[in-house]
Amino acid sequence: MIFALLLSSTCILIASATFNHLNLQSNQTQYNRFEYPKVGVANMTGGIVEVYLHVESLREITSETTLDFYLVQFWTDPRLSYRNEPLKVTGRVLPDTVWYPDTYFLLVRSLLYSPEEQYVVFNASGSVEYNRKVRLKTPCSPNVMLFPFDVVTCSLVLSSFGYTSSEVSYRWKGTGMYIDELNNNVDHIGFYLIGENIQQYDLDYADAKYSALKVIVYLKRKYSAYLMQVYFPAALIVILSWTIFWINLQATPARASLGVTTVLTMLTLATQSTSQNAKHVNGKVTAIDMYLWACFVFVIFAMLEFALSDFTIHNPKLGSGKRNTKTEETVINMGTSDEALLSDLVQSRQVNDKLRIADGNFKSVTRQSQTWRDRIRRQGVDWWGMVNSSARVLFPLCFLVFNVAYWCTLIFLIHKNDQIQVEAH
Repeated sequence: MIFALLLSSTCILIASATFNHLNLQSNQTQYNRFEYPKVGVANMTGGIVEVYLHVESLREITSETTLDFYLVQFWTDPRLSYRNEPLKVTGRVLPDTVWYPDTYFLLVRSLLYSPEEQYVVFNASGSVEYNRKVRLKTPCSPNVMLFPFDVVTCSLVLSSFGYTSSEVSYRWKGTGMYIDELNNNVDHIGFYLIGENIQQYDLDYADAKYSALKVIVYLKRKYSAYLMQVYFPAALIVILSWTIFWINLQATPARASLGVTTVLTMLTLATQSTSQNAKHVNGKVTAIDMYLWACFVFVIFAMLEFALSDFTIHNPKLGSGKRNTKTEETVINMGTSDEALLSDLVQSRQVNDKLRIADGNFKSVTRQSQTWRDRIRRQGVDWWGMVNSSARVLFPLCFLVFNVAYWCTLIFLIHKNDQIQVEAH
């Protein structure tokens, strides 16, 4: 380890000495590395730094993203003009006796420079090219209301830390940014790359203006997985809950188990989706949350209809249980009296006439009991049967209206948001 430190120190001294020798060949005055270069271009007394970003990869896109890119900076320093061939220094050891831009990135969560992946080129004209690899986490802004059909915007802002815009001005070089599509495939992380936008402006800070550059990357979220894993299952659970209306009203255990199962399944799906999407939306309400909890309300209403109908049917004061019991008792009593009457008639002399009369009375009583039973059934069980029949039509109709309103509104908002993104380009 000590040998490595000695070797590194030696390389630094050799590189510094070599560069100082080349520099002093053209400039006899002492070089001050703390003084920014003065070029006097376009009514400016300071230097101009041109920036180009070569994005290698975007990873882990949530409320922030990890960017790997090469930061390439170009500037001209007249003090470094000499007639020799261009000098290129690469690797961990770079000359530390020259001026470098104090570029820093605003609002980044973490920043890492790779000392092995950098180089600097000093040309004979005094122009300098400084290239280094950077890894950082920059904030991203999803459109929460449209999640998971939103467009995520990830922005990166860079500026000079200490030099004002009159001293050092930042500008984009060429297109300003290049995203390597060969190595930067964002499909595997669930996004489409739809474009980028570069800006150049001044930042106002502490009564001074600082030159700044901003790049915005637009990423369209892939929503096919959400349709298959969340939307379709939620709709199928709601449809399954309607089978309660088709099961016999007297089959209370079957209806209860089906209703409880659909309610718990829908609740599990909604809570699981909310917890999984929390890292994308920071706990805010999204379009997918609205759909899931609306489906949960439909399932709850189906369960409430079952509870009310079952309570009414089995309640003696509200349903037909007590009245049916009385009817059955009437039929039994009338049947018992008819049997006694028949036994008496058999013992009498007028068997044929009295049997004829008894038979007519029995048929009359039976018809009356059946008429009373039908009337009670219409007042009790048949009324809730009519409610169940109405629910078979009303619930699907309401769910259909909700879906039409939901998807039409969502498509309109998505189209409007896409237009805003196009105008931003």
